[in-house]
Amino acid sequence: MEWVLNDMLTTADEGQIGMWRRCLELLYAAAQPSGLQPPLLADIGEHDVASPPTEYRALAAMSSQGVFATIEEADHWVFLTRSHELLDLTRRFLLDEPLEGLPYVAALEQFHRQLSTQRSR
Repeated sequence: MEWVLNDMLTTADEGQIGMWRRCLELLYAAAQPSGLQPPLLADIGEHDVASPPTEYRALAAMSSQGVFATIEEADHWVFLTRSHELLDLTRRFLLDEPLEGLPYVAALEQFHRQLSTQRSR
């Protein structure tokens, strides 16, 4: 994520930077929905270097019902190289079936907590 932002900022002109700044200001000022806490599955290949697993874990931790899983012996192309396993994991997640003990999951963390709908400033 950091390298994408660095690339954007070093190649963007003043107009693009202004547009992104305005978007971020609007997003920051937007009211937070009340009671909306959707489940989130963040899955990734355990050897992904293009999208580090630590970033996916942080994404899952942001959700009150987040799940972070790494698919063993997979990299950035997990959706091509381990599509059966990825689809099985997604199906189990959507049907609220147990995710523990799956032979293709290298790491699994589930985040269950109450989120505040208030934005701290």
